[in-house]
Amino acid sequence: MLTCLPARAERSLSQANWTLSEASQAAAETDLLEMLKPLLELARSEQDQRLLQELKRLAADDSLSLPARERVLFEFTVSLADLDRLAAGADVLGFLAAYQSRVLVPFEDNRRLGIPLYNVRAAAAGVLNEWRRQDGAIEAMTLQHGPGAFWLAAYLSSGPAQRSGYVDSLDFMSEPSLQSLAAQAASRMASEPDLTPVVARIAVLLADVGLLQNLAVHGSGPGLAEAIRAGIAELDEPDRAALMSHAVLHAPAVNAAQAMAELAPGLLHRDETVKLLFDLLGNPDLGAASALALSRSPNPAVRAQLVELASKNRGMESRRAALAAALARDTTGEAGR
Repeated sequence: MLTCLPARAERSLSQANWTLSEASQAAAETDLLEMLKPLLELARSEQDQRLLQELKRLAADDSLSLPARERVLFEFTVSLADLDRLAAGADVLGFLAAYQSRVLVPFEDNRRLGIPLYNVRAAAAGVLNEWRRQDGAIEAMTLQHGPGAFWLAAYLSSGPAQRSGYVDSLDFMSEPSLQSLAAQAASRMASEPDLTPVVARIAVLLADVGLLQNLAVHGSGPGLAEAIRAGIAELDEPDRAALMSHAVLHAPAVNAAQAMAELAPGLLHRDETVKLLFDLLGNPDLGAASALALSRSPNPAVRAQLVELASKNRGMESRRAALAAALARDTTGEAGR
């Protein structure tokens, strides 16, 4: 029941009660750095009870405008992420995590609705998440010289924030250790898709096209496209072309389409890439991605070939060529305006 009370209270304050300009002006009337200085000193000296008293006093200080008070509370909370996690104990974080922001400014998409200008609760959640991430990185560093299986088991048993810390720690691991860990993680990725971020980061760090090819075939999740994008910057052109071809031939359709979206635009000057894309136009799974890629080619010969293919009666292949040609015309028209 207690956990429902803040949400209920926030719903009751769903209408904006300040304009953005008025709230910002009121918040700027105080010296932010001067207000933050004593709070940060208490945090650094780990004086939790005094810090909690000062935060409560600030929140209730009617001599300051409400936007000014909430601005200081918000900026202090954000600053905790840069301090040691002992800088704020459970009582302090509990107070900040439960704080109900009362300065509500109009929501951009619906001016009648209000959103917190200084969302202290969200900032407190961000601090906790950052500290958990740091804990994960520290824990991972202590395991990096042991068996890779232990490192992977600890990673898989961690929460999302700690896992991010584990991935961060890879930047400080030696190349032999990375190679050993990558071999184990890649072999398990098909059955343990949560290992995708680990393999992705190592693939980028080592600029390993083979590992990226493995990732394209067996990886999954929202981080896959980002990993391919990051890997592009580390590979030379022949390796990028090899990666796209491998994904098209061996990866699941959704992964292959992601690889094409990231890789094809930078390879459209290669005859073999253009041929591959034309060959895929009739593919039921990859034809649309191929059409989109071909529509971005600035080569007049490619566009002429699309128009010619569109005029023929080749079913899906011709329809996709027509789509690519139409998209190319739209792009040319926009560029000329």
